[in-house]
Amino acid sequence: MVLKVVLLLLIITYPFFVYWADITIGSAFILPILAVVLLLRFVQTSSLGTRSGILLITITMLLSLIYFGPELSVKLYPVLVNISLFCIFTGSLFTKQSIVERMARIQEPSLPSSAIRYTRNVTKVWAAFFMLNGSISLGTVQWASTEIWTFYNGFLAYILIAAIAGIEWFTRKKVKAKV
Repeated sequence: MVLKVVLLLLIITYPFFVYWADITIGSAFILPILAVVLLLRFVQTSSLGTRSGILLITITMLLSLIYFGPELSVKLYPVLVNISLFCIFTGSLFTKQSIVERMARIQEPSLPSSAIRYTRNVTKVWAAFFMLNGSISLGTVQWASTEIWTFYNGFLAYILIAAIAGIEWFTRKKVKAKV
């Protein structure tokens, strides 16, 4: 449990480590740290989907390192996470239960058809968000300073995630009250 919390904190604060490294020791020193974090995350999870996502991100990071070099590669991690989440959420729309429905069934195993439709729509909203967020993140990699990249990927993106989660929570309460 402690390892999970430490890894989560490292992943969340990753943009600030990149910023710090960029202005002090150089971005290249972040890559071994990221590799260790990804390896630990891979080892500590039993979910095949999570492991596949981590493996895909790791391979893509290595290829980007070869092609783009360390300065650009270290900034691609948030982009790759958003691409992975977009694929997970979008892909789940082609299965019997969307990912949001699966999460909802943990708390409420028997969902009415209206709730199933609602969860599919929420899944679509999250998929669209991850596509947009990943695109903006990529834009900050390509055209913005490290400061702006850090601000967006280390702060503003999390505020947007919290805002969408909050709006969805209030909407769900309102929809449930009508049923």
